[in-house]
Order: sequence, then structure tokens, then C-alpha cells
Amino acid sequence: MKLRPTYAGVTSTLALVIALSGGAYAATQLPKNSVGTRQLQKNAVTTAKIKSNAVKGPKIKDGSIGTADLADGGVENGDLAAGSVTPDKLEPTFANDLDAALDAGQQNGSPIIVDSSSGSIQTVNNAGVTLGSVTAPETGYYAVMVTIRAFSQTSATARIFCSFGTSGGIMDQLTNTAVPAQVTQLPMLGYTFATSGQSLGLTCNTGSGSPDITASYRISAFRVQLP
Repeated sequence: MKLRPTYAGVTSTLALVIALSGGAYAATQLPKNSVGTRQLQKNAVTTAKIKSNAVKGPKIKDGSIGTADLADGGVENGDLAAGSVTPDKLEPTFANDLDAALDAGQQNGSPIIVDSSSGSIQTVNNAGVTLGSVTAPETGYYAVMVTIRAFSQTSATARIFCSFGTSGGIMDQLTNTAVPAQVTQLPMLGYTFATSGQSLGLTCNTGSGSPDITASYRISAFRVQLP
């Protein structure tokens, strides 16, 4: 018996062909911007599928990236815009630990505390000035925190260069740091070995063509008792 195609068979076969070809068209010819977050399955977009430099600052929600999301060494100085990290954004742990050490030292005499501050203002200019210093009372290792409060003497932003350390080396420094007309707090942190009677000094100067700066300082240091 010879089989002949029926109308129903032909119709169903054509429907199947059209459906399959339409699906292929839809998969390869999607209209622009037709796929949004609702069409993406969870975890469908992985790191390997994101083009290098495709995700930039404007595309990242404020506050969505925390310290736990950053790899150690993932952000370096060259990745930060000038002036983007201000004192209020710095982790206060070191300052809090130092204050606690100062309090402990005042209560029981250990560790040895050295503290120097000046509420009076001084002018920093291109010639340079020694803002202040502390003297190590004993030989040993010292952790030091320096705070400079400064402002430009004109409406123009000034530039300051500071270094803190001993005659044998610099512990920390500020290089071409912007100082606006408003009072700005500039922190410096360091760790060094000093002999008994050795001076730890803070010197500053302005950059070439910079307005003069008015500044005061505080230096707090404590000797670290190594095991």
C-alpha cells in the first residue's frame, strides 16, 4: 500500500519547521536592548564573560563595593584620583590604638610615651620650616602618629611637602599635597628605630609658586616593646 501525505501531517510538519526556524532567528537576531536583568538567570554572567574595562565607576552603585570585595593589593596609589582619599575616610584603628596606648602609658608608665604638640600657628613657605620634634627618651622602636592642621593663606589651593623622621631616615612624607583655604587635617604615620636622645623631626615647605600655608601640629609616639 502506497502512503500518501495527509493535510494534517503536512500542516503539523510545516508548523514544526516554522517554530524551529523562528526560535533560531530569535536566538541570533535579538533586538537591541531587548534582554534585561529579568531575562538573565542567577549567576549567568560570570567574570570571564565581562569584557576588560567594560564596568567603570558610573556603572557601580555607591556603597556596593566594600573592603571584603577587594583583593589584597588590588588598589594601589596609581588607581586613586588625587584628593579622593581624605582623612575622614581613613581607618581609625591605628589612631584608636595609639590613644589607648597613650592612656595606658599615663596610667602605669609602660610603654614609654613621647608627646609633643603646638596649638600656635606657624607659616610654611618655600624656604621650609621645622614645625616640631620629639626626643626619644630611650633606645628602641617607636610608633609615631603626626597630625598637621593647615590651610592656604589665600583663596588659591596651596601645595605642601612634609617629611618626618630621624637624621638617619624618613619615616613618612607628604608630597605635593593639596591644602585649600579651609582648615585641612593631614595625617602621617610611621615606625622607626631611635637611640636615646635622638630627635624625630617634622619639616615642611610649600611647592614652587604655591601660596604660603598656616599650620600647627601634634606628634604622638610610643616605644614598642618587642618580644
